[in-house]
Amino acid sequence: MQDLVLLTTTPKANDDHRTPLLEVFRPTSSMTSDFDQHRSKLRDDYVKSMPRQRLNVALHRLNDTNNDPNLLVTRVSAVEAVARSLLIHHLADGRIEASSLYPKFRFKTPTDLVKEYIEAKCATAPEEVVGAATWELFGEAVHYRNLLVHECTYLGQDKTPALLAACRSVLHKLAEISGLPSDNI
Repeated sequence: MQDLVLLTTTPKANDDHRTPLLEVFRPTSSMTSDFDQHRSKLRDDYVKSMPRQRLNVALHRLNDTNNDPNLLVTRVSAVEAVARSLLIHHLADGRIEASSLYPKFRFKTPTDLVKEYIEAKCATAPEEVVGAATWELFGEAVHYRNLLVHECTYLGQDKTPALLAACRSVLHKLAEISGLPSDNI
């Protein structure tokens, strides 16, 4: 597996400002298991929570739209929407309109959409285009997005930067290989 370089921020000692910091994320063979266990624990915690507790968490999420869970949901959804559009327009030709292809791809997962587009466009696996570690983390980000959407919870700060970076990397690669502007991603 390849390393994924993350640009994060960290507070300086005795300073309220955040300083950019490059970190290298090295995936391990137990990474998927760790993410699975973490999601399972989050679900268990929230199943056991009282409705008042769940409402408090939901209100925090609603009142802070810039927090990491909302950002992860948006980034995964952005990859999903762009990948679906790229795939549909790539497959459409003079005889088939893009709108007639949409129903076929409407309920595909983000990972399936990215995989099908990269295979159709580049004739290779997504791991070869975005890197194995990024591809694995993107799959985990999709699972977390689904959890966040249905459980309105938070993630640990130890997991979020890598998941956000993977989404950003996948979206950047999709734009890059399709000829779309990628400077602002």
